[in-house]
This record gives sequence, C-alpha cells and structure tokens, in this order.
Amino acid sequence: SLNRAERTQTYGRVGLRYAPAGSRVEQRANIGITRSRSRFHNNAGIYSNSNEGRRDKYDYQATLRFGDATSASHALTGAMEYERTGFANSNVDPLSLANQDRNIDQTSGVLEYRGAYQGRLFVAAAVRHDDNARFQSATTWRGTAAFVLPSTNTRLHGSVGTGIANPGLFELFGFIPSTFIGNADLTPEQSTSWDMGIEQRFMDGRWSADLTYFHADLTDEIQTVFLPPNFNATVVNATRDSKRQGVELELRAALGVQWDLRASYTYTDAEEPKGDANYARELRRPRQLVSLNVNYAFAAERGNFNMGFDHNGRHEDSEFITATPATTASLDAYTLINAAAQWRFTAQVAGLLRLENALGTRYQDTFGFAQPGFGAYAAVRISF
Repeated sequence: SLNRAERTQTYGRVGLRYAPAGSRVEQRANIGITRSRSRFHNNAGIYSNSNEGRRDKYDYQATLRFGDATSASHALTGAMEYERTGFANSNVDPLSLANQDRNIDQTSGVLEYRGAYQGRLFVAAAVRHDDNARFQSATTWRGTAAFVLPSTNTRLHGSVGTGIANPGLFELFGFIPSTFIGNADLTPEQSTSWDMGIEQRFMDGRWSADLTYFHADLTDEIQTVFLPPNFNATVVNATRDSKRQGVELELRAALGVQWDLRASYTYTDAEEPKGDANYARELRRPRQLVSLNVNYAFAAERGNFNMGFDHNGRHEDSEFITATPATTASLDAYTLINAAAQWRFTAQVAGLLRLENALGTRYQDTFGFAQPGFGAYAAVRISF
C-alpha cells in the first residue's frame, strides 16, 4: 500500500468597508482566520505523525482620493497589518524532538501612491516595511508606470521592484519520519524584478493584445535537498542567485454583449545554481503555460457562467523515490477544466457553484504526489 495523508482546512474572513457618499476617504478593516491539520500514515496504514497550521490576520486600510479626472487624480493609501502564524507538530513518539509548537508574529506598514494625469500617464509607487519577530526587519518597494498613445490605441507599461518571502512554518519546523526534516536556520528569499511591455487595442477597443517581457533575480532561494544516507528531504537557502525571464502574451476580446474571452501564453526560462559554477533548468517550473477563459452573462446579467482551461507544459522533478535525488523525472503536461456559475436571486442574494478539475484529470506537479481530483463547491452570497 501507499503512504497516506489526511488533511482538513478551515477558513474564515470578515470585512468591513466604510465609504460615505461624497467622501474622499474610504476605509476597510478585515479579520481572517485559517486552520489546517494533516495526519500522516505509513505504507502499513499505521499513524506516524501529524501537524497543525494556524494563521490569524488583522488589517486596516484607509485611502484618500483627491484631484480631478480631467487633469490629474491622485490616491494615497496607508495600511497596517498584524499577522500571527503558528505551527504544531506531533510525533507518534511523545519524547521525539519533532514535537513542538511555534508562533511567529509580524507587524507591517504600507504606503502607496497612485496618480493619473490627463488620462494618458498612470503611475504608482509603494513601500512596505515588515517587522518580524523571527527574521530581520525588511523594507520592500515597487514602482509602475504606463503611458497611453490615444492616436494609435497603444499603451506602454513597465514596473520594477523588490520583494521578500519568509520561509513557511513547515519548512522551518516540519517533520515527517523518513521523509522530511525542517530547517530552522532558513532565511527569507529576496527578489529584484522588472518588466516592460506594450498593449495594442483594436476593434473599437473591444479587443486587445498585450506582450510583456519579465526578468527576476532571486537571492537565498529556498531549495529542496536530500540528505544521505536515507535521502530524507530538507530545505536550504541557495548560495547563488536564481534567474528567471520570459515573455507573456495576453489576448482579451468582447464577443458581443454577453460573451467575453481571455487567453494567455507564458514562456519562462528559469535557472537555478547547480554545483559550484553551473546553472541548470529549475525543477518544477514548466517552460510553457497556456490559459483560456470564457465568460457568458445571461438573463439581463442575473446569471453568469464561466469556464476556464489551464494547460501546464512538461517539466522536470527529482526522482527521489526509486532512484537518487540527482536523477530527474519528466512529468507529463496536463490540462485542467474549471467552471463556475452564479445566479442572482435578488439584489442582495446570489447563489454560486464552482467545479474544479471538472474532468477529474490525474496529474502531478511534484513527482510522487498526486494532485486534487474533482471538486465541487456551493455557496450563498448575501450583501447588506
């Protein structure tokens, strides 16, 4: 028999928005709670260990808008966030060092400016500061600009910025016997990225095509390695930068009053350090991604139907189950079909139905780990 994992997840979110008529100030406040639990059984069906994840997030945001649409309009946003993430690991052996309960607190502040000048120049600049209880404080920033040429329906756009991603709690403290050992010495990943592109509108603006080139350098990337002699997996920070670049083509079309179509193609060349000097194609990064989405609004827009097709190209992963981690396996390309429908019963009440992986396609993003099959979700949305 195979190793088995059982997972349950619970999500909750409450948000308030206050924007009085005629006011230039809009305020939002949100509370979000996430809980997850995983239980692992070995190939004999015997329980081996479990872990729990927790995330509580509180945020407040205020936006001030001023200026006018004809000459220059501006928006200034300030936000504060507090997040506590927690992780508990429980092993079948009550004396195991893998048994632990950890929490990490982070407080963040964000300031953003957005401006539009005469409907032709659009700019945005943002800075964010994170004060983390475990990692060093970090400040990241981003700037974007777009310029419209009305005579040709052309838009030029670009952006540049920095980012940071903290290690996950499972990467830091996780433990699955004979499979995975966390690394509490991990440091955050850091990135510098930029992109530039051109968008062209035609058919009276109902159709558009956008071509973008992007480039990113990733420092201290978190990578999976396998420890001899049993080749247990763990994660480490790469000693050299990883590089990613590529192009993305996006097409949008309004096919009459009720139909909308969106399609995109992305080619990514991702390389990661290999050995002391060489680079190799990054694992689990398909070179080609294709997406197609069709939306249909009907019954005077009371009803809406949406269908999406997502194609992931072939990619490589470590073959660490029957061979050594240095051996790679090629994972087949796959296509997923997702669908969603909504019906608005009244101005305040709407019903929603969503199907994920509607055909139950069997596929792998990571070698040896099957991805979720068919899923169906129903919900009721009530507005006040």
